[in-house]
Amino acid sequence: MIIPYQKKKRAEVKKFVLNVLSEFGFSYNKQADFDLSEIEKYYFKTNRSIFLLYIDKNKIVGTIALKKLDKDTAELKRFYVANEYRSQGIGRQLHSKILKYARVFKYKKIILDTTPNMLMAIEFYKRAGYKRLKQQAKNLDQIYFQLDIGHQ
Repeated sequence: MIIPYQKKKRAEVKKFVLNVLSEFGFSYNKQADFDLSEIEKYYFKTNRSIFLLYIDKNKIVGTIALKKLDKDTAELKRFYVANEYRSQGIGRQLHSKILKYARVFKYKKIILDTTPNMLMAIEFYKRAGYKRLKQQAKNLDQIYFQLDIGHQ
């Protein structure tokens, strides 16, 4: 079941995201993960942003967020599914729901970044229609994608 983020679940969300990141060799990084301690401030301070949770048996098994960057652009953030729940359509459901919000919010494009070792995520984005963007010189360990939704 997909539900909007609830403040009472902040600690659980942070733990879930950090557990998924640890699978890929990442540990908590205050500079990169500051939003997890201030979800309400980071995702709900501006209009047209949202954070969703996928709940199964009263536990978080997936997350996805949309953050306003400018009038036409949103950034896809914190899109994770627990290892034991992958390849069951949960990511597709979360992504479909976030796209509905993006259209309601009247965004024209969604951008995101990921790392080269998140191979399943990269394949997912390609299948979903995201186009890889030119590499950013300042961040060679990141891969950038964009999905144009203005005409969908």
